[in-house]
Amino acid sequence: MGPVRRRWPVAATRRPGRTSRSPLAPAKRSASAEAKAHTKQRPGGKPVHSFRTLLGELATLARNRVRPVGSDDAAVFDLTTIPTPLQREALERLGITRRV
Repeated sequence: MGPVRRRWPVAATRRPGRTSRSPLAPAKRSASAEAKAHTKQRPGGKPVHSFRTLLGELATLARNRVRPVGSDDAAVFDLTTIPTPLQREALERLGITRRV
């Protein structure tokens, strides 16, 4: 059996004082978003990244397990790259803590 579908009256979704705008209408950018798109920089002069370029930046973080030649398993250690300021900011915004 398929999901139950209900029809809600249109008036129930409208809020008083708001103009009726189609939910399919394109969203309007804020002034700060327009400025970022125009200058390609965030406040503070930092460059704006797309999702793809940000993932490319984060992809350079690595943790390598190192075992010196001729040593036993007790000498194994992890070597972690140090995040760049951009990577550190992205990880902080995501709430990810890293051991360095």
